[in-house]
Amino acid sequence: MKKSVVKICEYHDFVPEIEFLEEFKVTHNKAELVHELKSVCEDLNVDFTFKNSPFRWSEDFGQFSAVAPTCMFGVGSGL
Repeated sequence: MKKSVVKICEYHDFVPEIEFLEEFKVTHNKAELVHELKSVCEDLNVDFTFKNSPFRWSEDFGQFSAVAPTCMFGVGSGL
């Protein structure tokens, strides 16, 4: 998207000003719940992988995380 804006602005001899804002609350996983989930996965012999980058589809879950202990996780492939 940024490249397209810059290209269009250059064509019209404009100087673009681009700013990206995070519109959604951040989901904060409670460490104790993450450890409990990992333990359950190990007991069930289920693969457990930490994802170091945020899930872009977690915006609603961030609302819960703001008021209660949470542990968001994904099930399936594609991580």
